[in-house]
Amino acid sequence: MKMTASEQHLLLELADLELAARIDPAELPERAALENLRAQSTELRDGAAASSMSVQDIQRRIHTIDEDLKKLSKRQQADADELARHPEDPGLRRELHRDLEQTQRRIDNKLAEKDELLKRCDAQRLNAQHNGAHHSELDDKIAAATRALEAAQRAQEEHAEQRLQQINALRSTLSNTHPDVLAAYDQQREDTGIGAARLQGRSCHGCNLILPPATISALRHAPADELPTCPECGTYLVRT
Repeated sequence: MKMTASEQHLLLELADLELAARIDPAELPERAALENLRAQSTELRDGAAASSMSVQDIQRRIHTIDEDLKKLSKRQQADADELARHPEDPGLRRELHRDLEQTQRRIDNKLAEKDELLKRCDAQRLNAQHNGAHHSELDDKIAAATRALEAAQRAQEEHAEQRLQQINALRSTLSNTHPDVLAAYDQQREDTGIGAARLQGRSCHGCNLILPPATISALRHAPADELPTCPECGTYLVRT
């Protein structure tokens, strides 16, 4: 095929643009940033829910302890009343004093447990408040990240539209000047996915194979207006 060097580069530009159009667009970093923020938001929301449930559980346990303390306090009072009614019964008084001591130890243990639960409850409340404040900040960040992603998507769509316009313009030019080359290029692209590629160094960028030295020499010494093909994959080779 005969084609000037500048026209060959137009064909290569067309090949690059059409190859880029076939490849799925790269994941936008703005989308990854938004998903990361949403994941943080979910984690905070789950943490706040867990803290709320923990506070409720602790409050139920404290309520149970308070009920136990009421019963123990009544038992203490009953023992004290029995002591007052039996001032001269040594055996009974020993039993009552022993019961009072045991009851007091149980009361002390219950009070210590309640104190520990109250501290844990306060810590969980503080954690929930912190999560709530951080969640509010994240909401603002998520809103900003959403706007950034929408802007990036619009830019991506505009770029794709611009690329399509460039493809159409190049195809129109080549169709007018070299319809036979364009037809062969399209057939090759349909067969292998690439219609034209660079010959760079000793490699064909269409099949990515290193060509033999004799082949490279022949390709390099071919006339500048000759459009050679790769002997391995048949792709048009543009010398760069």
